[in-house]
Amino acid sequence: MKKRRDYLGIVTIVLALMLMAVGGIYIWKTFLDGKKEPVIDDPIITETTIAVVLTNPIVYRFPDLDFQFVIAELEVTSNKTLELGLEMFSTNEGIDLASTKFYRDKLIEMGYT
Repeated sequence: MKKRRDYLGIVTIVLALMLMAVGGIYIWKTFLDGKKEPVIDDPIITETTIAVVLTNPIVYRFPDLDFQFVIAELEVTSNKTLELGLEMFSTNEGIDLASTKFYRDKLIEMGYT
């Protein structure tokens, strides 16, 4: 019975030492390793810059139409390749330029081309 208690004590001490060693390694690797933080200024990542210039805007007002419209040229420049559609632009009234079929149909109906 005494031998069994001696073996149980030795196993308990060995397990406690192993647990302390694993805990110490975990704490060392997690908090005290001294590794530097990653550099945030990665030269591969570049910021996208976009410039939009409005040129030659002409406002058209016709007495037989209940709306005004503008024909203008937009010059878009960027440091990256962009795919732009009319759905990306809207008026200050919130009208999406890709959704102007009603106005175009009204112009055609009134005889404007």
